Amino acid sequence: MSEFKDAVFVVTGGGGFFGYTACSIFLQLGCKVAALDVSCEALDRLNDIGANDDNLMKIMVDVTDEDSVVGAIDDIVKKFRRIDYLWNNAGYQGQVREQGGSERAMSGANSEKG
Repeated sequence: MSEFKDAVFVVTGGGGFFGYTACSIFLQLGCKVAALDVSCEALDRLNDIGANDDNLMKIMVDVTDEDSVVGAIDDIVKKFRRIDYLWNNAGYQGQVREQGGSERAMSGANSEKG
């Protein structure tokens, strides 16, 4: 039995490669999953792992829009009654090369503005 069984995970970027994989693993562990993505087409990819699964909730959300995020949180709490974990994956692109040839890891919380 998984220690995460019945835990509620919110996965931003849920339709992308990392998000899809996370959603799949969390569902296999018996979790409830709210997959958020800006792309409806990306969310549709989740149909093969949970189209008829009451433990999967797919929500189209723009995480840069506060009202969109608040609405999603409200919907998640209405369905699952709580949120236990956030898998913050929206917009992750891995390593990028900036002009001038320097490399840095992109991270929404740690990216530098300038």
